[in-house]
Amino acid sequence: MKEYTITEIAQLSGLSRKDVKKHLIAQTLRNQVSSNGYKIEEDDLTLWLKERNQYDLEKIKSEFDCVDDSYSANSDNYIEKDISHIIINDNWSSNTLNGIKFADFFCGAGGLSLGLVLAGFEPVLGVEIDGEIYQTYKNNLGKRFGKINQFGALDITKQEIKRQIINYLKQEHIQVI
Repeated sequence: MKEYTITEIAQLSGLSRKDVKKHLIAQTLRNQVSSNGYKIEEDDLTLWLKERNQYDLEKIKSEFDCVDDSYSANSDNYIEKDISHIIINDNWSSNTLNGIKFADFFCGAGGLSLGLVLAGFEPVLGVEIDGEIYQTYKNNLGKRFGKINQFGALDITKQEIKRQIINYLKQEHIQVI
């Protein structure tokens, strides 16, 4: 299996990077996501380059369109669409870390932290004042990264909390806040 970037695949196929991303997400070009690119079997790439057609792209575009029959508006004028079948990267809990540690202040449920983990960063602290929201953060990241479990929901406006966090982060040698 060889690793390719989106740019390399776009150059090989003559498609835009955006269209290549759509093919990768929809798995019309079979792949495995890695920390630096996409791992693709040479045979799969060769076959895709020969056999991809306009139908594939139209099918993919319909999955990403903003308006189609599978959308529904609720009473609050929000548009809802189930895209769970499109999301293919469920391996965030096993990707390789790059050695860079980070602290996430005002972390909420952990969206930024999850993105940084996918990029190979290691969370050592997540700070959120709301206990229920912090519990979601802890559920999302706490099993793999036990270090974040030693603090609960924190009010960082308090001097003692600030001192505890600073001392902890000095020991962890973080590079990103």
